[in-house]
Amino acid sequence: MASTRKRGKNHYYSFTDADGRRVHRRGCSNKRVTEEMAREAESRVARIKAGLVDSKAERMAEAGRRPIREHLKDFIDSMVNGGRNAQHVAQTRTYIERVLTYGRVERLPELIPSAITTALGTLKETGLSARSLAAHVVAAKSFSHWAWRDGRTVDYSLVGATTPKTQHDRRRVRRPLSETELRALLEATRTAPAWRGMTGLDRAMLYLVASMTGLRRTELGSLTPESFRLDDEVPTIVCAAAYTKNGKQAEQPIPPPTAAALRGWLACKPHGRPVFALTKRTALMLKLDLSRVGIAAEDDQGQHVDMHSLRHGYISTLAKAGVPMKTLQSLARHSDPKLTMNVYSHLTLHDTAAALDALPDLSRPIEPRAARATGTDGVHINNGFGAYLAHAGDVPGRSVTDTDVNAQEDQASLIGRKSLKMSGFDASGRCLTQEEGRVGDGIRTRDVQIHNLVP
Repeated sequence: MASTRKRGKNHYYSFTDADGRRVHRRGCSNKRVTEEMAREAESRVARIKAGLVDSKAERMAEAGRRPIREHLKDFIDSMVNGGRNAQHVAQTRTYIERVLTYGRVERLPELIPSAITTALGTLKETGLSARSLAAHVVAAKSFSHWAWRDGRTVDYSLVGATTPKTQHDRRRVRRPLSETELRALLEATRTAPAWRGMTGLDRAMLYLVASMTGLRRTELGSLTPESFRLDDEVPTIVCAAAYTKNGKQAEQPIPPPTAAALRGWLACKPHGRPVFALTKRTALMLKLDLSRVGIAAEDDQGQHVDMHSLRHGYISTLAKAGVPMKTLQSLARHSDPKLTMNVYSHLTLHDTAAALDALPDLSRPIEPRAARATGTDGVHINNGFGAYLAHAGDVPGRSVTDTDVNAQEDQASLIGRKSLKMSGFDASGRCLTQEEGRVGDGIRTRDVQIHNLVP
């Protein structure tokens, strides 16, 4: 039985749906209209129970009549209950709310690609970069996909929405620190004064961990002494899924020397508490530490050095070392290898020039094939066969080779070798017959009739 009640200036009604659940809906300021809405809801439930209406289609129709902000609240609650990072959840909510506002979307059926295009046009006029616009599209598409999977829409309505390309409109281009710069930063920061309650040694360890793991700022701020598994066979630093960008636990291996450097520092850190007391001004903190060693936070080309640059340096160093793409993508924790290679892998002119060693040397002329085949163009004949080849003077116009000279002068090397006649070969390499092998007068072909006349 439907019922109504008044709260403030509005009336509300309640009814039992086809699944036996008690549902509460907001009516309007007019009591009679609200009662009519309650009777209509009961009639709809009766039609569903009688099999006159598809319950799934009715549920989607009911979801389409609800304000989209109510669905957004349910979506955000699902992200929170799923353990997603609080900062990521808040940012996602902001992006979706902007898209709904500028796209003038009030109901779920109105969340279509054309509404996204309208919203992006307004957001672009505010000066947002292509990357920021792409983040708004990704957030809206995740909301639409969730509504479809939860049975609130007939299909994934934003599947065809395109994401702006970001490679040609990057407002903040980062550069990684070189090994020399990073070493200088760590050495100078160890003995630097404290900054907002964070000692120089703690900041040096922060930069070291960021450079050796590629962890993001939020992930670094969540680390406790229990996150460091330095005594395992493979030392690792573990970040809980609630603080990672992809919502998955991160287990980043570290080199043994890094584990040894961290072991003594962690000994004085209280259990269960973050080891890095990070503030929101980490960019300013790093900028001041860089200035101590003469490194500018922004160079002449507009490239910036900030905390995220340490992650860029981590991935770039592994890429230059020839780490396989699948392994590199896993360590970077990227779902798309294009992001790993196109954004985070920085190659210098020296790095690309080193790859040219694999190219052949085409500056030298091609050697004549005939010269190489006879061994007369710088290729020596094998000494093992030199004794059986014709020497100078036995072939008209033939030059004396080194092998011929060696074969004539070094008689000791020919001891035990058969002569051409004894071995059954002539100077040209032709096999001799038994009769030809006994000819001693220089006649190459024996005439049996003539020789039979000789007494």
